Amino acid sequence: MTNNFKSSDILKFHVTNNHFTSDGFSLGGTTCSKDEIVLYETIDLEEFPSCNDFKGKQTIVKHGEYCIVLKKIGRPWRINQDSETWSEYDVYEVLTLNLNICHVFGALLESTKYMSSI
Repeated sequence: MTNNFKSSDILKFHVTNNHFTSDGFSLGGTTCSKDEIVLYETIDLEEFPSCNDFKGKQTIVKHGEYCIVLKKIGRPWRINQDSETWSEYDVYEVLTLNLNICHVFGALLESTKYMSSI
């Protein structure tokens, strides 16, 4: 699935049973709920996938919560940069409902009817 989200898009988190990529890499931290995921202040794009990819303040988000895209950060360096097949690994900086700024993989985001038309 190709995700080309842009700054000011209002999106929803799609986290129910969605904690790992199709390749088995973690998309964030886990909680006791299948409907939540822990997001972090930053994702280390130089080292992903590794054992220490997520850094900084932790924020728990629930399935269906809204967020606003602030900007696209990029794609981990070890992931094919040219293929849209790998867009699930695109990392975005978002503002959550509780006003925290986090990095999140595109695989955890879904479009809403509130997508920006700017």
